[in-house]
Amino acid sequence: LGKKVIYDVHEDYPETIPMKEIFPKFIRKFSGLTIKIIEQIFARFSNAVIVVTPSIYERFIKYTKNTYAVHNYPIIKPHKFIPWNERKDDVFYIGSIAQNRGIYEMIKAIGLVQKKYSVKLVLAGSFTSDFLEREIKAQPEFVFVDYKGFIDPVEAELIKERVKIGLIVLHPEPRYQVSLPVKFFEYMAAGIPVIASDFPLWRKIVEEANCGLLVNPKKPENIADAIVSILKNPEKSETMGKCAYDWVRKNYSWENEQKTLLDLYNTLVSKTSKHS
Repeated sequence: LGKKVIYDVHEDYPETIPMKEIFPKFIRKFSGLTIKIIEQIFARFSNAVIVVTPSIYERFIKYTKNTYAVHNYPIIKPHKFIPWNERKDDVFYIGSIAQNRGIYEMIKAIGLVQKKYSVKLVLAGSFTSDFLEREIKAQPEFVFVDYKGFIDPVEAELIKERVKIGLIVLHPEPRYQVSLPVKFFEYMAAGIPVIASDFPLWRKIVEEANCGLLVNPKKPENIADAIVSILKNPEKSETMGKCAYDWVRKNYSWENEQKTLLDLYNTLVSKTSKHS
């Protein structure tokens, strides 16, 4: 139709679609390859492809040189740190609540921590199914959970200002190991230490930024040990939070990414003007 088309890719669909249980198994079996072929064809007819992770970039750059990485980093706002000793000994998780995102391990870990610290898991988001919600709420450790349900960004910011730890313990599925979840950087932007799955991509960030601890996400006792370690070392942990904020502001902020996006738009608009 003579329009400029940008394909904006925020998920690795050939990896994610076959994992979605809402589709019948016979569809999931062939969906990954089918979607990969469709994307390959579509990318070559698009004026540009925008991707959000290194792994997706490596796939699409083979299809078209008009591939641009624009990472889904947060907007960093001026941050006033609430002193560590004025924060609650609480742990925060926000996002989709699912088995493969570590919900069972998180609540088991919170139960284990009670032997040393009276800690709440502040849980925000929606369960992926009614069955899972019933299962989790029936667990004995759920008494240590402060479930907020779905919350807006303003409330999320207020919670992050008052807790001491951000959790992101996704299971080691291929799609998660190459992902860069925005909540990871939002925790950092809030100035709180992060407890994260020990994936190579995430390990690089945590070690460079000195912003938290890495764990085996399938072992609740490993997660519990990390929580205890952060809580019993207040000075070191407060420094981690400040390092997280400084690092994300310099390296993982939207301000650094928007130039790529705006330059691309300007280029496409300029080409349209010349041909009109």
